[in-house]
Amino acid sequence: MNTCHCPKSWIGFFKAIGDHHRQGILELIKKHQKINASDIIKQNKLSQPTISHHLMILKRAGLIQEKKKGREVYYSINDKTISSCCLGFMHKLVKQKQSS
Repeated sequence: MNTCHCPKSWIGFFKAIGDHHRQGILELIKKHQKINASDIIKQNKLSQPTISHHLMILKRAGLIQEKKKGREVYYSINDKTISSCCLGFMHKLVKQKQSS
């Protein structure tokens, strides 16, 4: 039984978090709870197209979610998907102790 509820796959999930730029973006989003792309760009040394690309990868992997407020899009961490994917991956690989 697959206990992971990742939107795509574990491969996409772990590839997304495997990049140090995306890890920095995730840390920034977590720190601010909600943040728009303009503020992410201001706090990074990456260009706007590069930030947009990384945000798209993080969103596709289910690591972040976006909410539109007026003309701005705000990003937040998708805790539910992160927990589900990590726990699902661990359950698949870690041998379950059987009760006797």
